[in-house]
Amino acid sequence: MPNLLATKNGRLAALFFLYVTEGIPLGFTATALATDMRRMGLGPKDIGAFVASLYLPWAWKWAIGPVVDVVAPDRFGRRRAWIVGAQALMAGTLLCGMGFDRPRGQPCLRFLSLYPFLSLRGADAALE
Repeated sequence: MPNLLATKNGRLAALFFLYVTEGIPLGFTATALATDMRRMGLGPKDIGAFVASLYLPWAWKWAIGPVVDVVAPDRFGRRRAWIVGAQALMAGTLLCGMGFDRPRGQPCLRFLSLYPFLSLRGADAALE
């Protein structure tokens, strides 16, 4: 099987798909869950705090970049471990949050929604 990352177009395609896998969960969480929270009767203040908390990892991306540069396991490649690890954490956390009782578990749901995006900041910093 040929190495797709050996060509410029292959690397661009991989970069595109990694950003898509980052954007789809954020879009779903910020829109679908916010709509569902409104249907459950939560007020705009609670929904706004929830959606704002989802974007906090982007505000702290500057702090994660140097960590990615310093902590680079060479076993899988300099950045591959960060990217694969972040994708696995994101998928695992989103799967854990699927069975949550949303009205009673809102603080836990907020954490389970925020954590995948925190882990993806490491992958984002590794991609850049």
